[in-house]
Amino acid sequence: MGINRPSLSAAFGNKEALFGRAVERYERGAASYAHKALKKPRASEVVEALLEGVVALLTKPRNPGGCLVVQGALACGENANRVRQELASRRAAGVAAIRRRFQRAIDEVICRRVLTRRRSRVLSRQSRTG
Repeated sequence: MGINRPSLSAAFGNKEALFGRAVERYERGAASYAHKALKKPRASEVVEALLEGVVALLTKPRNPGGCLVVQGALACGENANRVRQELASRRAAGVAAIRRRFQRAIDEVICRRVLTRRRSRVLSRQSRTG
């Protein structure tokens, strides 16, 4: 490939920056199913898309096994604490996004129930008063 240390440094600055770009590309590509899933209108569709996405990611022969954001932290050397911290931060952000999406689903159900009760009361009053 003709890539040596000076050309790598000129293009990316260092291995850490190169790895960061690789993770960004991974999240926009192979792992983009997660971002798309969280945009689904119903919680059941979110779950379905997340499960289908991870199965597709892990079973495609051209993809290496596992998740780069998880496995990447395990493959780092001792001097890669910033990389491990960045990957941990990305994992935490993913978990937080999923929690927010399901909290939104819970809030929507609660809101629908409250509105249904209010409508029922209004209709009940109207039917009694004519």
